[in-house]
Amino acid sequence: MSTFAMRKKSFSRFSSGTSRAQPAFFREARVQHIQLEGFARKLEIAVAAGSVDRPGMLPASRFGGPESTKTMIHVTWHLTTIAFLTVGSALLLSGSVLQGDQARGIGLVAASAATGFAAVTVGLSAAHAQSLRSLLRHPGPAVLTATAVLAWWGAL
Repeated sequence: MSTFAMRKKSFSRFSSGTSRAQPAFFREARVQHIQLEGFARKLEIAVAAGSVDRPGMLPASRFGGPESTKTMIHVTWHLTTIAFLTVGSALLLSGSVLQGDQARGIGLVAASAATGFAAVTVGLSAAHAQSLRSLLRHPGPAVLTATAVLAWWGAL
């Protein structure tokens, strides 16, 4: 029995004709689940037929093939993580361990970096948003903006 068939069997136990009594949110979630289930089944069939290769689903770039694109995403992810950890550590150090001008200087640099992260996130989100609602859907820009505001509050 395939993974898809097992999931479908376990899901059908919980959805035995009670969709009318469920709130709208649950009906919508069930519809989305069924759509995703259908997509997963199509993908499973395509992979089994050999017409889709999962590792090759990323596009090629001018620097190389799909594996090169995967490597660039991987490196970017880790560089961003290191940048966030560095700025967070600098904010913690300047607020708790360091004294005087050293604390203020490191706090200002960290607040500037947090502002840069927030500006890039808000700017790119606004450039690609179709409406204000789509801009506010993800909490990332708001969280980074709040972090920058708190960093400046602590640094000044």
